[in-house]
Amino acid sequence: MHTHPTVGRYSSRGIAVFVACLMFASAPVALAQQTGTPAEPAVSTLPVDIELTSWGRLGGITVDALGYIYTTAFGDTLWRIYPDGEGEVLADGFYGASGNAIDINGDVLQSEFFTNSIYRVTRSGDKSLVTNEGLNGPVAIAVDAEGVMFVANCNDGSVVRVERDGTASTFSRSELYNCPNGIIFDDQGDLYMVNFQNDHLVKVDAEGNASIHTTIEPAGGWPQSALDRNVRGNAHLVFVNGNFYVTKIKSHSLWRVGRDDGSVEMITGNYQYGLVDGPLAEASLGAPNGIAANRGVLYMNNIDGIWGRLARARLVIRKVTLPQ
Repeated sequence: MHTHPTVGRYSSRGIAVFVACLMFASAPVALAQQTGTPAEPAVSTLPVDIELTSWGRLGGITVDALGYIYTTAFGDTLWRIYPDGEGEVLADGFYGASGNAIDINGDVLQSEFFTNSIYRVTRSGDKSLVTNEGLNGPVAIAVDAEGVMFVANCNDGSVVRVERDGTASTFSRSELYNCPNGIIFDDQGDLYMVNFQNDHLVKVDAEGNASIHTTIEPAGGWPQSALDRNVRGNAHLVFVNGNFYVTKIKSHSLWRVGRDDGSVEMITGNYQYGLVDGPLAEASLGAPNGIAANRGVLYMNNIDGIWGRLARARLVIRKVTLPQ
C-alpha cells in the first residue's frame, strides 16, 4: 500500500492513496506475472465474460493489493475479476452500486446510489452496512490510513467524511461541485475531485475549501459539434506518478492532467464509441467510467452495448499501459 508523507491534514492520523472507485497499490506481483506488460503504450482488453442484464450503464472499479479487480455496473452486482480475466459475483442485492474503494483491511467499500448508503464487502463476500446517513447520491470514495472515508455526494454537491463507525459529517460543500463523481488523494496528501456535469478538476484543501485546478477539455475548447452531443463532464480519476488520469464517459476518452503544471492531454480515445485495442493513438474506448491503477497500469470498465439505454450489454475491462 502506498502511504502519504503528509500526516494529520484531512484526518488525525495521515492519508493513504486510494480512489473512488479506485486504489493505487504498490506491488501486486501476481498481476504482473500473470498478465505481463506490453513493451509499448497500448490499450488491451481482458477476456471478461459478464452480461449486464439491466441498464447499459457502469459503476466504479478498484483493484486490491493482490491485483484482483472489483467493478460494478450501477446495478445490483459487485463482481470480482481475477488477473486472467475470470469473473465471479462477490456480492449482490445492491440498488445502484456506484463508486468503490479498498478498505485498510482489504475489504471493498461500495456506494449504493439510490439508497444513499455505503456497504462493506469482505473478501469472502459478506456484506454489511457502514452508514446510510449524511449521503445524497454517493459515488466515489477515498480512504485514509485509518479507514476514514471521504465520499463524493453527486446529488447535493458535497464531500462527506465517514468515520469507521459510520458517523458521517459534511467535510466540504462548494458551488464548484456539479455532481462530484470521482475523488482521490495525490501523493502529497491533497484531495482532488472531478465533476460529472462539467469538465473541472477541483482541488480541496485540508479545511474543505475548493478551487479549480484545471479544466479538462481540448485545446481551444470543445467544438460546437461536440457540445451538441453533450460531451461535457468527467467520470472518475486516478493518480499515478505525478499525473491524474481522468475518464470521460460521454466523449469515450482518457485524459492525462499534470498535477504540478495543470497541463491537459487526451492520451487515448477518438471521441467515438469503440472497443478497438492497440497503440494509444489508434485505440478506441466504449464509455469509460471507473478507473484504477496497479504498478502504473490503468484499468477501466467499458461497455459493449448502448450506454445509457435500456438494453442488454456486456461488461468490458480495458487495460492501459502508460508511456515509461
